[in-house]
Amino acid sequence: MHELGIATGILDIVRQYVPEESASRVRRVHVRVGELAGVVPEALEFCFSAAVDGTPYRSAVLAIEHVPTTGRCKDCGAKLSMSTPTFWCAECHSPRVQMTSGRELQVMDVELDDDEKEEAKASSLQTIGGRGL
Repeated sequence: MHELGIATGILDIVRQYVPEESASRVRRVHVRVGELAGVVPEALEFCFSAAVDGTPYRSAVLAIEHVPTTGRCKDCGAKLSMSTPTFWCAECHSPRVQMTSGRELQVMDVELDDDEKEEAKASSLQTIGGRGL
């Protein structure tokens, strides 16, 4: 179950941005998970709960934002919703479709008690398992 490795990677990112003396204030860790990221969201939530159990970050819960798979046709420019893994343009039937979302696996922000937030942009975070976390 690679979700355990991803969950511990998320916890490592939280530790990087929230010092241990503030760990008990962490309430929510918001992550974006694309449909094609190869992650089972329920398993990730379970593994994250296990990863924080027994740590100063044990009050943290994982909030997962599901990202649909979308694309853009390189020939006609149409924006496509790809609810099924069909990579043909619905407008011009071209096979030249570029995926624009659906592979994300990003930590977006960490919510602390007292409505304080520490925002961590995905672009500034390290990669875990090659999934852009």
